[in-house]
Amino acid sequence: LAHLARGAGPQTDRQRGRQHDEEEEQGAAGGPEVPHGSEDSRRPRHPQVSAGHARSLAVRSTTGYAPGTMTTRLILVGFPLLFTLALAPTLGCDGDDDDSGSPPDDDDDDVGDDDDDVVASFTAEATFSEAVPTDATIRWTTDVPGTTQVLYGLDEDLSLATPVDETETTDHAAVLLGLKAGRSYGFQAVTETTDDQTLTSDLETLTVAPAPSGISALTITVPDPGAELADGFVLTSLVQEDGNWIVVIDRDGDIVWYLEFPARLITSLKIPTDGRGFYTIHSDITQTEDTSEIAWYAIDASDLTVTPARMGHHDVVMLPDRTYAYLGFEFHTIIDYGGVEEQVAGDIIVEIPEGGTEDDSETVFSLFDVYPHPQPICEHGYWSAYNTDGKDWSHANSLTMVPGDEDTYYLMASYLDALLKIDRATGEVLWEMQGPHDEFTPVGSPDAWSHPHMSQTFDGGFTVFDNGYHRNPSHSRVIEFSFDEGAMTTTSEWLYADPDGRFNAVLGDIKKIADDRYLTVWSQFGMLVELDTAGDIVWKAETALGSAVGRIVWVPDLYELM
Repeated sequence: LAHLARGAGPQTDRQRGRQHDEEEEQGAAGGPEVPHGSEDSRRPRHPQVSAGHARSLAVRSTTGYAPGTMTTRLILVGFPLLFTLALAPTLGCDGDDDDSGSPPDDDDDDVGDDDDDVVASFTAEATFSEAVPTDATIRWTTDVPGTTQVLYGLDEDLSLATPVDETETTDHAAVLLGLKAGRSYGFQAVTETTDDQTLTSDLETLTVAPAPSGISALTITVPDPGAELADGFVLTSLVQEDGNWIVVIDRDGDIVWYLEFPARLITSLKIPTDGRGFYTIHSDITQTEDTSEIAWYAIDASDLTVTPARMGHHDVVMLPDRTYAYLGFEFHTIIDYGGVEEQVAGDIIVEIPEGGTEDDSETVFSLFDVYPHPQPICEHGYWSAYNTDGKDWSHANSLTMVPGDEDTYYLMASYLDALLKIDRATGEVLWEMQGPHDEFTPVGSPDAWSHPHMSQTFDGGFTVFDNGYHRNPSHSRVIEFSFDEGAMTTTSEWLYADPDGRFNAVLGDIKKIADDRYLTVWSQFGMLVELDTAGDIVWKAETALGSAVGRIVWVPDLYELM
């Protein structure tokens, strides 16, 4: 987790080559230099990445006055880049003795010199996060309290905006999210004051550093340019030989957020129930050492917590009280495992509070309690579980909960082809679907899965990436199932089989992102494919050869993660 991407903060367009002019202005102004910065109170909880998060700044300002104008210069004292904004006239002018900063009242009504749309002058400061170089924070100070917002967009098109922070303050800060790596943006800070004035800065520009060369570029295909695509972003991981990354990509396939994870295998990415940030479980990519951890990140890189996950693998969920439940292993010696004595790895569910220690963890479920005499159901049951010498009998790879239900776990034991519904309080299996103890009857086509992955459950249904190991020939599909617990029946509501017969042996994912849209991941082929209910491709993103894609989270608005 110490391996966070770092990049030097780029300069604004105005700052380049401007130092000589500023020195001349300073001599002419003759004003005293005064402090103009404040310590940033937000600090990460992980000492190894402290330097990568929002850094405190020391800024000095020199102000010179001329009739009807005010200009403010900033001198760079620390690492970040600072913006000098051209400032609108605010001092009394045209013979008006009013020095309040408001323009003279030239109309004939009874309203005095107070005007509801006065544009005051202030200086905005921009810094890029070292941990996430596509996150930029804009800061400014006003003389009177007001709201906080920044308008921004590619080049000088201010079509995007940060959410309005209604907190009335004189010290303002807003984070710009969704910035494309390597592109230039215009921005303008806006404050609505308590006396109904609108204060704005001039339009300024910033340039985002390019993405590291190690991140694979993505190619976007939209077969029908007229198709309606929902706005949003994809949070996922890229697994590559020369580095692994957590990334956010936009609809154009551009990288707008990234963190590097060298030598780590990222097998799950999820959003907490409170919607703030995201969390992941990751382990040693060589699968030889038990170094598994669960990490929660703030999307603006201002905070991080790390929680140990002994023998953790594949998947994790966070409960509303910020307790984690993750998949782990325990080991039993089975005298007759396929006719011989073997050390067998069985999957367990372990709960641990966020930020806790191994002593705080508790095993709440074990598959050995369900299958006291485990037997392999195919040759995969003789493979070794990673990080261990035990035989990978059950290979659970998915752990989910239905939103709003804190009492039930859903566990997919892939090598048993079994989906289990588990009571969280007692560890009792409430039912098993498919697998050795199947309790359901299929309605219509059974569409039985073969060693699948599952990462989405909802009330009365779920989606499955059916890897299809034992289909003849092996090929992969994505399916939405519904189930009726009263009738104990299952129904295949929607199914898509890759028309080229691709067999995706590793990972794979599917998320239903709208009533008529599914976002799927064909991991080892480096493809994200959005499908409609007719099975037509409406959007596809492909990585370069040699880059795999992990599980996904669809994020309609990055500011929802703040």
